Amino acid sequence: MTSANAAGREKKKKDKWEEPEHFGQTNRIIMRNYQILKPLCNEKGYPVSNGKLRDEGFEFDL
Repeated sequence: MTSANAAGREKKKKDKWEEPEHFGQTNRIIMRNYQILKPLCNEKGYPVSNGKLRDEGFEFDL
């Protein structure tokens, strides 16, 4: 039975991919920007100024 457990552990190691840190940072920035945009966008589609986005904490540089 231990060989099955060892094989399972090896499979989990291969399945678990460690993403580079900049991937995680980019994902966090995108999600934060999305959370900022959600309440600012409305059904009428009025544009939102860059200044307003900047004030809310929107990140333009990825």
